[in-house]
Amino acid sequence: MNYPFLRAARNFGFAFIAGAMLLITGCNGCFQEQDQPAQDEKVKPNFEYLTPVTLPGFYPLDPEERKKIEKEAKDDEKKKKLLSRLDPAQRFNRTKLGHWVSIDFLAIANNFNAEGRLETKSKKATRPQRIESTDYFVANSRPIALAKGEWKKLETSVFLPRKDSVSNSATIDLTIDNGGSLPMLSALGLVTLLEDYQYHMVVLSSRFDSLKYLSFMDCVKLPGSSGSAGDEPVFYSIVPSTKDDPIPLPRQSLNWTTIAYIIWDDIDPNQLSRQQQEGLLDWLHFGGQIIFSGPDCLDRLQNSFLADYLPGQYEDSVTLTNTDIAELNEHWSVPSMKNSAEKRRLVLPEKSPLPVIRFRPHKDAKFIENAGEFALERRIGRGRVVATAFSLTNRRVSAWRSYSSFFHNALLRKPARRFAKSEIAVTSFGFDTDGATIFDPLTGSTLRYISRDLTSDDASKTPVVESRINSMTYDDSRGLYLTRNANSQRNPEDSLHYGGFQSTRQSGVAGWNDESGVAKAARETLKSAARITPPSATFVLKMLAIYLVVLVPLNWLLFRVIGKVEWAWIAAPVIAILGAFAVVRYASLDIGFVRSVTNVGVLELQGDYSRGHLTDYAALYTSLSTRYEVELDNATGQSLPFAKTSSARFKPGESLRKVQLNRSATTELDNFLVKSNSTGLLHTEMMLDVGGALRLVDSGDQWKIDNQTTINLLDAGAIRKNEAGGFEFAWIGELDAGSESEALTFSNFDGEVKEAWGQAKSLVGSAQAASLVWEEQGFEKGKPVSLEDLQNVPSLVPDWKELSELLRIKMRVQDSDSINKGMLAGALAELESEQQNVSLTSIFQVVAENLKLGDGEVRLIGRSTQKLDQTKYSPAATQKKQDLLVVVHLKHAKLPPCRRDQNAISDFERARSNIDQEEDESFIDTSLGEKPPR
Repeated sequence: MNYPFLRAARNFGFAFIAGAMLLITGCNGCFQEQDQPAQDEKVKPNFEYLTPVTLPGFYPLDPEERKKIEKEAKDDEKKKKLLSRLDPAQRFNRTKLGHWVSIDFLAIANNFNAEGRLETKSKKATRPQRIESTDYFVANSRPIALAKGEWKKLETSVFLPRKDSVSNSATIDLTIDNGGSLPMLSALGLVTLLEDYQYHMVVLSSRFDSLKYLSFMDCVKLPGSSGSAGDEPVFYSIVPSTKDDPIPLPRQSLNWTTIAYIIWDDIDPNQLSRQQQEGLLDWLHFGGQIIFSGPDCLDRLQNSFLADYLPGQYEDSVTLTNTDIAELNEHWSVPSMKNSAEKRRLVLPEKSPLPVIRFRPHKDAKFIENAGEFALERRIGRGRVVATAFSLTNRRVSAWRSYSSFFHNALLRKPARRFAKSEIAVTSFGFDTDGATIFDPLTGSTLRYISRDLTSDDASKTPVVESRINSMTYDDSRGLYLTRNANSQRNPEDSLHYGGFQSTRQSGVAGWNDESGVAKAARETLKSAARITPPSATFVLKMLAIYLVVLVPLNWLLFRVIGKVEWAWIAAPVIAILGAFAVVRYASLDIGFVRSVTNVGVLELQGDYSRGHLTDYAALYTSLSTRYEVELDNATGQSLPFAKTSSARFKPGESLRKVQLNRSATTELDNFLVKSNSTGLLHTEMMLDVGGALRLVDSGDQWKIDNQTTINLLDAGAIRKNEAGGFEFAWIGELDAGSESEALTFSNFDGEVKEAWGQAKSLVGSAQAASLVWEEQGFEKGKPVSLEDLQNVPSLVPDWKELSELLRIKMRVQDSDSINKGMLAGALAELESEQQNVSLTSIFQVVAENLKLGDGEVRLIGRSTQKLDQTKYSPAATQKKQDLLVVVHLKHAKLPPCRRDQNAISDFERARSNIDQEEDESFIDTSLGEKPPR
C-alpha cells in the first residue's frame, strides 16, 4: 500500500477544513475577543437558589432587592458587616424535631430549561438522619420543571427525626437530580430548633408593626430576654405575614403541627390557597386556636371559608367609655402588691373613647367571663376561636398594664399565673391552680391526635419536662427564677390541655410518634396478628381427594388404555412427588404464604366535621425478599417504616436503608424492603374525607345521632360525663352509613370505661368478654353453666351457631357437661381466628382507659372492617386482614373558667410596657431593608 500517499491526502483534508471554517466565520474569526463576553463579566452559574423556607417561617429577600442592597453596601464598611443579617429565612426560621415540615425552595435555571426531581431529606453531619429506632432514612421526592431565567417556588416537605442527643439545629439536604451521576443542584438548609415546649404563633396582618409588641409580652418571651435578633424565642416564635411574600402557612394538613395559635387581623382570606384553607380547618378541628382581631377581621370573613366557624358576626360599631369597661377592670385588672389600693386598670381618655364592635353571637359561643362583651369565644371540634371587640393593634389596650394577663389567660386560654420573690433569684413564677410547669409542652398548644399524643400508662398526671433549660435559674443578668413544680400534679379538670395526653421529648405534642400508647398497642397487636393462617379442613380434604383420584383411578385408567397396566406402579411415586409439590404450591396460595398484609388503626373524627385523622399500622409478611411500593392516593398522606421495638439502637458502621416518599399526582412510598421470611412494619397517617359528618342531635328529651358518613360502624357505644361528674353509657351496636336520628338511650354506668363495651368481644377481648357474660347474667362466680344458659346472651347471639359448635367440642374434649369462663374465652378466641379478624383489644383499652372525659363531653367508640382509604400495596398480598377503631368526639367538654393572674411580674421587676420594649429596638437597621425580628 502507498502509505506516503495516504498521509498527504489526510494532511490536505485537514487544511481544507480549517480554511473553510475561517471563511465561514468571516473576518471576525481573527478577532474572537470581540465576540466573547468582557473579561470582568461573570458567567452565570447554571442554577441559583435562596435559603429554604421552613413553614411557618420567613421568606428570604427578593433576589433583585438583595443584589441592589449588596451593590449599595459595596463601599460602605458598616453595611458590609450587616450583610450577613440580610437573610430573614436563615436568621429567624425555626422548626421542631419529630415533625413533618413544609418547605418552600426558590430556585432558578440561568442557562437552560431544566427538568428533574427535587429530593429532600434530613441530614446528620455527612449522612442522612435515621428514623428513630429503625435502620431506615426517608427522602421526600417530587418532580420539578424550571424555565430558563425564571425564579420558581418549589413546594416540598421533609421529616425531621428526633435525635438521640440534644441539638440546637437541624440540617436539611435538598438536591435536584435528572438521573445523571451527579445532581444538577445541591443545597443545605440549616434551621434552628425549637424546644419541646415552644411553638409557632402566626400573625396574619398587613400591619405587623402595630402588633410587634406581641414579641415582647411575658407570655410569649420571658422577661429579661434581650429580644435581640437571633435570640432564642421562649414559648412562642412569632411569624408574621409580609406584604410581598406568600402567606407563611403550610399546604399539607399534617404539617401544621408546630403551630399553636393564629392571630388574624386584616388579611384577606382569599390570599390563602385551597390547600392552606383545608389545612387550617383540619388544624382548627383537632385543637388549633385562632384569635380574631374584631373590627378589621370579622366583616372580611363573614363570606369566606371560615364563615361557618366564626364565634359571631359583626353587628355594628360602638365606642366604649370608662363606665362601659368597669366590669372588665373589676375582674381583669391585676392588683399591685406594692400598693394594695392600686389596680392596673385600663383607663380611657374622656375625649377619646375606645372604638369596638358589637357582636351577634353564634348560638354555640359565649363571652369571656367577667369581661363584658370584650371577647367572644366558641369551641370548634377540639379547637377554639375567639374574637375581640377591640383591635389588637390598638395601643391604648396593648399598653394596659394588665393586658398581658388578659392576653395570656382569656385570649390564649392558659392557666392563671402567680409571681413571687425567690430566695435565690429576683422572681419566680408558675401557674396558680395548676401544678404543671410553665415549660410544660401540654400547656403551650392544644393541638392533639390520639394516635400521636395519648399516653399508655396515665403518666399525663405528672408533668415531664425535657429541655435544654435544666437549671433552676434562667440565664439572665437579672437572675429570673422559673418555677418548675416538676413533682406536682397537673389540673385534672383541664381537659383542654391534658385529658390523658402526654408530650414527647424534642417534639412536644402532635409530632410523629411511634411510642404513643396507641402505637405501642398496635405494635403488640401486629406481632400476634401478622401470622399465616393454616389451611382450612375443607382445603385439606379437597386436596386429599384430588390426590387420591389422580393416584388410583386416573393413573390405572391411563395405562389401561395404552395397554401397559404394570407401568402404573412405576408412575405412582412420580405422581406422589408431583402431588406433594402441587399441594405445597396451592397451600401457599391458599394461606397467603407468599405474601400477607395485616392492618390495624385508628380513625379519629370530630363531631359535625367530615374529615378525620386516619392512622394505619401495617404488617407486611413475605416469604421472599420483596421491595414494596405503597400507593397512598391521598395528598395529605405520610408513611414511614414503623419501629419494631421502642429500644432499637443504630450500631455505628451499620448501613442505613433508604425509603422514598414520592409526591406527584399521588403519594407513594417506594423501596420498602422486607427480607425473606420476615415482617416489615409501616406507619401511615392521612387526613381522610369520610363523605359526611357524625352529628349529635339534642332533641330536648333525648339524644340522637346522625351518621352521614360512608362508614358502617360495628360494636358502637357512646359514653358521656354528666354535670355531676358521673358516667352514662348508651349501647348502639351497628350504626349504618347514612342513618339518621338513631336514638341514644343513656343509663348510669359505674365502672371502668372499657367495661361499658362488654358486648363487643372484638374490643374488650375474649377473656374479658367471658367474665362480663358471667357478671351481666348474674351467674355465680366461678361456677360453670350449661350450654342452654348461654344461647340467649345478647352478646353471643350473632355468632351462636359457630360458637356453640366450638363449645361442644371443648365439652367433649374435657369430658364435661357444663362450660366455665375459660372454655368460653377459648371458644371466643378461636372464633375470632376463624373469622380472620384482627383483635383491637389492646388499642381499645389504651383509648378507653387513658383518654379522659371532661364535664359534658360525649364520645363514641366503635369499629369498622371497611377499607376506608385507597392505599395499595405492590406486589399485592393473597391474604389480608384488617380492623379499625373509630373514635368520634361528638361533643367536647366545657371550657374551664378564665381567671386573671394573681399578680404581675412588675411587682418584682422594673415595670415596662409592651410599647416601651417595642420602641427600644435600636438593633434593627432598616436601611438594609430588614424585616422585623421575631
